Amino acid sequence: MLFKVTSFLLICTALLFANDWDFLNTQRIGAQKFIEQHPQWNGDSVVVIILDTGVDMGVPGLRTLPDGRVKVIDAQDFSGEGDIYFEKAKTGEENGEKYLLHSSGAKLFRYDKLSLQPVDSVFYIGVLNEDHFKNTRIPDVNNNGKNDDTFGFTVFKSKDGWITYIDLDGDGNLDDEQPVWNYKTKHQIVRFRGRDTKSEKNLADFA
Repeated sequence: MLFKVTSFLLICTALLFANDWDFLNTQRIGAQKFIEQHPQWNGDSVVVIILDTGVDMGVPGLRTLPDGRVKVIDAQDFSGEGDIYFEKAKTGEENGEKYLLHSSGAKLFRYDKLSLQPVDSVFYIGVLNEDHFKNTRIPDVNNNGKNDDTFGFTVFKSKDGWITYIDLDGDGNLDDEQPVWNYKTKHQIVRFRGRDTKSEKNLADFA
């Protein structure tokens, strides 16, 4: 019997691209003049909670404080829209390469080559189909000209805590990916990427 686990990984759908950053026009709202008059007033030690339907974690104004520290210290999704459901992965081998198997038939190869491994030998696997974004402004999340890609995830408890590896380029292999922690732990953002480097522009940011 399969059981499902909701990932700790938060996915915030990014709705702003570089050519939309005029929404952050500080001149129009008078903020630029205020900043010039009070450059030392940067909100240091002030924590602001924002409830919104999505945050583009790649917007320059949200990345860091003037001294280089991270600006967004935590992000949580309570809507359920970003949930990915996981099941205990089955394992197999094909052409001498080991893989994790999802009930949909999706496979993630080379999990045994990952730098971190589960402390209990248990992998959970989930998939994200690109058609999840078909009614958004980013139906092609990796900008490769297709809207039907499938991206695999594996989650497990490592010696460093719960982590996920994401097949960000959709090639079915995990050994070319890096571990991702809960955003609050290491403040990581990731991007799904096409295999054509020329297409890797205006990609959506996720956390």
